[in-house]
Amino acid sequence: EKDDGWTQLPRWMYLQLAALAWCHVCINWGFFILQSWLPVYLAKDLGFSLGGSGAASALPWFLTAAMAFSSGQVADALLAKGWERWKVRRLMMNIATIGPCV
Repeated sequence: EKDDGWTQLPRWMYLQLAALAWCHVCINWGFFILQSWLPVYLAKDLGFSLGGSGAASALPWFLTAAMAFSSGQVADALLAKGWERWKVRRLMMNIATIGPCV
């Protein structure tokens, strides 16, 4: 039988993986709401034109793409400095979750 590595994880780590997955669900749900609701809000309530509403609605997605690229570079640099993977992942997850609130 092939060992894929999952069977060797400590039991407590499954809870952390579930929490990480739940965090991603919450972030993705928030971006979905932002994507579907923001253009309508900008056009109807704030009086944006259709083009202006589309451009303003695309801005979060462009920033998301830029941050995804740059956070990967930062994570690679931290790993190269000797950080443990779980610490880098925890830091990036905290930044991804708390960063938009700031």
